[in-house]
Amino acid sequence: MTAPRNPTSSADSARDGELARRIQAAGPDPAAEAELCRRLLPRVRAFAARHLRDREARQDLTQHVLAALVARLRQGALLEPEQVGAFALGIARNATREFVRADARWRQHHAPADVAEAIAPAPAPPDTEDLERCVESLAERERTVVLLTFHDRLGAAPIADQLGTTDGNVRVIRARALQRLRDCLEAAARREDA
Repeated sequence: MTAPRNPTSSADSARDGELARRIQAAGPDPAAEAELCRRLLPRVRAFAARHLRDREARQDLTQHVLAALVARLRQGALLEPEQVGAFALGIARNATREFVRADARWRQHHAPADVAEAIAPAPAPPDTEDLERCVESLAERERTVVLLTFHDRLGAAPIADQLGTTDGNVRVIRARALQRLRDCLEAAARREDA
């Protein structure tokens, strides 16, 4: 006879079920509700972290799920109290769909401003002399990364191989170099406007 894979999970389910039964039988039971929420919180948080990127949305989802769970238990909506963990994750799944739909509606409503920005005339390209001067002002390693990226059209991995560094380091060097180029070109444009 083999032992159960995770003996604590069946004990946890039994304890969760006992708490759910107490809440359904007695109505509001603050002690049982608080303990059940504390026990289910890590699972609901993990679900939210897997499905939502925004930290505030994850927190909102977690609070919403636990509040909805307690409300549904008070109404006696759960037929199998031992399944309260699965019931909570079902609420989380449905709530996540609603959060995603609401976010899509919000983005759609606010899209015209984004579209207006996207179709706005592009700034004039920098003067070639200014661009060359700004590229020359970069440190040698930054200049090499920029030229390999935009002239030779190489990605971070091949550049890292050539320079004997990591992909992540190449991305950091490139980001800093591009910011320096932006600053240099903006300063040149201000000088020309003055």
